[in-house]
Amino acid sequence: MLKAVIFDLDGTILDTTGELTDALSKASMAIIGKPVPKGTLDEKGLMGAPLDEICRALIVPHLQAEQDETEIQKQFERVFVEAVDAEPPSPTFPDVLPGIKLLQSWPGQKLKFAVATTKPTRTAISDLTSASVDPLLHKFFSAVQGTEGDIKPKPHPDVVLAAAERIGVPPANCVYVGDTTRDAAAAKAAGFLCSIIVRRGEDSNTDKLGGDYLIGNFDEIQGVLAKRLNLATAVEFQEEKAFVGARKGMVFKKDVAGVGYYTDVPPMVEWDASAAPKTASGGLDLMAILTIVIAIYLGMRLGGVNIF
Repeated sequence: MLKAVIFDLDGTILDTTGELTDALSKASMAIIGKPVPKGTLDEKGLMGAPLDEICRALIVPHLQAEQDETEIQKQFERVFVEAVDAEPPSPTFPDVLPGIKLLQSWPGQKLKFAVATTKPTRTAISDLTSASVDPLLHKFFSAVQGTEGDIKPKPHPDVVLAAAERIGVPPANCVYVGDTTRDAAAAKAAGFLCSIIVRRGEDSNTDKLGGDYLIGNFDEIQGVLAKRLNLATAVEFQEEKAFVGARKGMVFKKDVAGVGYYTDVPPMVEWDASAAPKTASGGLDLMAILTIVIAIYLGMRLGGVNIF
C-alpha cells in the first residue's frame, strides 16, 4: 500500500544542474588550473555524489606530489560552496508543484511527502524556502532530510530511510523519485515500494538509470503509480464521480485507445436459471416468469426506456 512519496532535491525538484556544474569548474580551476568539462558528472556517475567523492574522483588524480590531499579537499569544498552561494537561488522545475498538487488531491490516497537529499538539511531547507521557490511548495513536505552526521550518502539507503522514519511511514509503503542511478540504488537498498526516475527533455533516452519507472515530468507520477497499484487516477475518479452525480444509470467505458466515454446502454444482466421460479414439482413456473417479464417491461416503459 502506498503511503508516502519521497523526493530527491537537486535535479529532481530544483533546477541546479547549471549551478553545480559552474561551481565545480570554478573549484577545479582554483586547484588544478583547468575546468572540469561539462557532462563529466553524468559520464562518471557522480551526479548527486557528495563533494568529497567528487574531489577524489576529479581533482585528486591531477595533484602534484607535494600537495596534501586533505588540505586540497578542504579547499575544494570551500571554493565550491562559495561559488554556489554567489549564484542566484535555483528555481524549481515548472512541473514540480502541479505534479505534487495532483498527488495530494488523489481521491482515497492520503499521501505524505518528504525530501531526502545529499545536501545538509539546513542547506536543503534554505534552498526550498528561497525567493525563487513558490512558498506553497515547502508546505507540502512533512520532513526535509539531508545527509549529515552518521548518515551515509546515496547510494547507501541511510538518508531515504531517515526521511521515511521522520514521517512515520514504513519503507515498503514509500516511493522515491529522483534523477540519478544513486537515487534508484538507494531506494532499492531501502526496500521501497519502487523508484521513479525523472529525465526532463530527454525523449530519446529510455535509460531508467536503475529505477523501476522512467518519466519526463512530475505530471506523470500519478499515472505511473496508478498502474503499479491498479488504482484510478484523480482525473478518472473525478470523471466517474461527476458522471454518477449527473446521470445515474449510464455506463462508463473506455475505447481501445484508453479514452473514457459514457453510454446509454444499460449493463447486460445474465440469466441465472437456478434462480428462476419453479412449480411445486420442480419445473419452471411459466406464469410466474411471464408476470416478472411484464413487470420489468412496464417498469422500463414508465422510466422512459424504449426497448423496441
